[in-house]
Amino acid sequence: MNDLDITNMTLGDFSSKFTYEGNVEVEFKFKDIDQPVLAVLDDIFYGASDVLGKLSDALTVSNTE
Repeated sequence: MNDLDITNMTLGDFSSKFTYEGNVEVEFKFKDIDQPVLAVLDDIFYGASDVLGKLSDALTVSNTE
């Protein structure tokens, strides 16, 4: 709560209506490999794109020979 020093002892000093404006960051991980899901999916996507690009290049060279 940044500048507010709220504890169980001082909670009664605040009104019952409280709003929060901000962001909460959440990260999901693959349990077995302890890696973030989005990072792994990015690696898979870009890795697959790279492999497909190289395969396409190889097939194009083979067809022109």
